[in-house]
Amino acid sequence: MITHTTIHKPTGRITRLGRSPILPASNDEFLCIEGEYPADQYYSDNGEIKPRAPIPVALDREVMALGETAALTGLPVPCKVQVDAVVVDVTDGILTITPSTVGQYVIHINEVQYQPVTLVVTVND
Repeated sequence: MITHTTIHKPTGRITRLGRSPILPASNDEFLCIEGEYPADQYYSDNGEIKPRAPIPVALDREVMALGETAALTGLPVPCKVQVDAVVVDVTDGILTITPSTVGQYVIHINEVQYQPVTLVVTVND
């Protein structure tokens, strides 16, 4: 059995790990290569497998009061940040969050060349 990795060519994202008797054929959209490269650790840059780097992200507060603002810095430029169900385009490496309700907010960053990051901000009265 051959262990293989499937890569989405346009994005460089690893989409599947598998084992089969023969290496699956590549096509215009997907590249199949021999070897095991987990998606949370690797990506493809024009067919070359590279490790996903850590994001040097910093969150200035994990707990805050309603009406306060939290700043997320060190983000890749540009990138998309998901705050709960809302996706925000970040163009300057900084995202400020001023929640309007009490509760927990889950922040997720998953850019292809970086390791995924999940952070939680708790907002109290």
